[in-house]
Amino acid sequence: MIAALSLVIAGMPTSALANKGASPSSAAVPSASTPGTISGQIVLPPGIDGENFDVDTYYFDSDPSSMRWRLGEYVSANPDGSFVIGDLEDGREYRLHLDNYADGYVGGFYAGPGVPLLAEPELGVPIFSPSSGLQLHPITGIEISGTFTLPPGFDWSVDGTEQGFEIGARELSADGTDWIDGESSWVNALSNGKFEITDLRPGAAYALAVHDGYGRFANGLHHVGAVGLVDELEKATPVTAGATTVQITIGSSLGTPKLSSLAAPAVSGVATVGKTLVATPGQWSLYLVGTTYQWLRNGAAITGATSASYTLAPVDAGAKIAVRITGAKAGYTSVVATSAPTTTVAKAAAPSASKSPVVSGTARLGSRLYATAGTWSVPGVTVAYQWLRNGSAIKGATSSSYRSTTADVGKSVSVRVTARLAGYFDGAASSAAKKVAKGKPKVTAKAKSVKASKRAKVVVRVKAAGLARPTGTVTVKYGKKSVKVKLVAKAKGKVSVRLPELAKGTYKIKVTFKPSTKAKKFVTKASSTKVVLRVKK
Repeated sequence: MIAALSLVIAGMPTSALANKGASPSSAAVPSASTPGTISGQIVLPPGIDGENFDVDTYYFDSDPSSMRWRLGEYVSANPDGSFVIGDLEDGREYRLHLDNYADGYVGGFYAGPGVPLLAEPELGVPIFSPSSGLQLHPITGIEISGTFTLPPGFDWSVDGTEQGFEIGARELSADGTDWIDGESSWVNALSNGKFEITDLRPGAAYALAVHDGYGRFANGLHHVGAVGLVDELEKATPVTAGATTVQITIGSSLGTPKLSSLAAPAVSGVATVGKTLVATPGQWSLYLVGTTYQWLRNGAAITGATSASYTLAPVDAGAKIAVRITGAKAGYTSVVATSAPTTTVAKAAAPSASKSPVVSGTARLGSRLYATAGTWSVPGVTVAYQWLRNGSAIKGATSSSYRSTTADVGKSVSVRVTARLAGYFDGAASSAAKKVAKGKPKVTAKAKSVKASKRAKVVVRVKAAGLARPTGTVTVKYGKKSVKVKLVAKAKGKVSVRLPELAKGTYKIKVTFKPSTKAKKFVTKASSTKVVLRVKK
């Protein structure tokens, strides 16, 4: 089986040769506007002549017995890289392919402006005749290189002459079930134990075939590790173009493949609450291995987190996140591989106030001020309040309202609101400040009617919100005369004032309060409304 496979691998498949012919000639150059043409320009690398390239059209054969892409018309490019393909069917869908014969470059199917050429026709973009102005950019090829080991007793000499063997790289189809026609490179392996295959498509997956035409070992396909060569494509280990440390083990017989993890999964993204982490499945010893995902928090499975990406939740703050991937392929034992953990997940940025807190109410001694919470950039926050005096926290003032005290008079009072949400740093915003004014006492007076032979008594009350024991001078004016008394602290704002004996009549009483030197720091002067005192006969 392998011998037959190697014959096909070693050159272009016979079906392609039959369709294309052995040596296409340059086509006539009709006008680009002529129906039935597709024209364009190969963007030539420096020092490379356009005659190193052919441009082909492929069309899909929808006949149920075929159902495949077939080679249509093709031309060799002109020396300047221009090309015109004629004899095409207008309105028919084509794929455009660049064939490369220049060392160091890779061809492929046109996939649109600015997109690198691709390996398979179904990956290209539809082109319809007539079309013009297309640009094809040859791809700079890269290598796969490494070393090989041989079976014990391997003899390089054949009939007295040192003879090498071949190592080839064939690009795998997207579904991993077949080679891509025409996309192959071969080298002759010699006794230095090293190989290098060049002109490969960057990022493409290749299977490495090893073929000895002298029967010194069993021909096969590279499988990683001690397994050695295997007999079928689907058992081969894919190698990505650009790999430079491939180790090919060649045994005296073919090996039995197994599924194994060659490179652990990896997690990319920023480890911050609210950000999304993305898992890459690592590398496996077989092509197109099915993978399932399980995200881990500090090593424990996160319920429901089974996709290739994971958005960090508040509960993840302070933890480390990893992903566990199970690789599975029919006929093989499943393999589990786990990524390295992330750094410790940081909290998300603090919520910000889109509308700052506001303080309402009269800023006066003893008055109550009220705070709004403001509006925050993150929904669901809880808020805490801290009232401030001249920017410093007022001990115990942590509710949404605050009654000013004597310590606030003449100072600026504001509120700072802190917004909290699990998984986020705390956000804070402060209101504009209000300067607290002195209190304005309320003075009341009461006077009962008396006989002319009795002294009238006026009961005075001085109430100042925020100042429980106002002190100062109380003046009771009756008619054009007045009496002054001291209001002391122990009186708690209440004092009785005796008037002299008065003649029969009606007297208007008015009381004023003048705060003491100490009290006037906190309250203003005040007076009562007038009351009437009746003195009877």
